This record gives sequence, C-alpha cells and structure tokens, in this order.
Amino acid sequence: MPADGPLAIHIHHLDMDGLVEKAFEKASADSEKQNVSGLKPIVKARIKEKTRLRTASNYIIWSLSRLHRSIPPSSEISPFYADLLEILGAGGLQDARREIGRAIGDIKRLSSTSLSKMDRAHTPADLHAIRKKAYGRISSRVRSLARTSRYLAEVGPKLGELPSIKLELPTLVIAGYPNVGKTTLLRALTGSAPEIRPIPFTTQKIHVGY
Repeated sequence: MPADGPLAIHIHHLDMDGLVEKAFEKASADSEKQNVSGLKPIVKARIKEKTRLRTASNYIIWSLSRLHRSIPPSSEISPFYADLLEILGAGGLQDARREIGRAIGDIKRLSSTSLSKMDRAHTPADLHAIRKKAYGRISSRVRSLARTSRYLAEVGPKLGELPSIKLELPTLVIAGYPNVGKTTLLRALTGSAPEIRPIPFTTQKIHVGY
C-alpha cells in the first residue's frame, strides 16, 4: 500500500567505474589471504580464482542492492507524490530501479554460471580464463548502468527537498500573486510559522503550515 505520510527519498550515489575497480581490488586482496600452501596447483588455482570471482560479484551485488533499496517502489509511493515526481521531472525513478534490479539478476546468474564452470575446469589456465571472462561480462553489465547512475546523481539531491505534506489531513492550497499576504494568511490559519521549502527542479518555493 502507498504510504500516507511524507515521502523521503535519499538515493545512495554510486559511481559504476569506481564500483568495478573497488570490487576487483577487494577480490584480489581476499584471494591473497587464502591459505593454499601445500595444495596441488589445480586445487590452489580453483580456490583462489573462485574466491576472486565470488568476492567481486558479491560486493557488486551488495552495492547495487543498496542503491536499488534507496529507491522506493511505486507501490510505496502515494498517488500525490507519484504525480509530483512526474511533474518535477523525476518520473524516471522507477525505470532506474527496474534497470538496477535487472542488472543485479544478470550479475547473479553470470557469477553462478562461472563458478559452476570452475568446478569442472581441469587446469589452472582454464580457471583463469573462466574468471577473466566473467570479470569482463560483469564489468560490462555494471558499466551499462552509467547513464542510470548519472540520472540518479542529478535528481537525487533534489528529492531530499520535496515538501513534507501530511496527506492524511485535509489540505488547502493558497495561491495568488506575489506579496498579497499568502504567508500571513497561512500563519493566521495555522497559528504556526510556515515551513518554506524549495520546489525541486524549479526556482519556486512552497510554504507549508499545520
């Protein structure tokens, strides 16, 4: 059910190139920590290569999932705020959320398939080749989100400026020409100092009082 209260969207920013680099760095570090002394070359290679792939993919999936969760699904957004987001040019949030979700699923499948292939590999060279191919495909999938990431980086900060409207209460809109006493009337009606918030993506402001 859509939430009746104020909408709070705080999008976690994520640079896709930086994500790939950090994931691979963590993977290499984790691989080096594996105690493989005295093991056969094929066993040693399998442990290290699987560790690298598993660490890299898990970190990427965790990071993308965090970004995905920071965008509320449409089912949790009231019709009022859904319309407001559309009017303010942020109607692409759900498309971005779906694209990130698809990428997470693709990377999970790529990782799972490649790890299974590693279990059947017969030489260290085969293991290395499988991991390198998986790295390439995962990198490409992550970097395909660059445009989505730029869009979220652009609209994200503005979404934190959305006016806080208590939708469960009757709401009146006071509109009129500048300097005709709208704020004074609002203060007189509510008995409190109005909250002045900018309207995202515009140069206008909205005064809210209860």
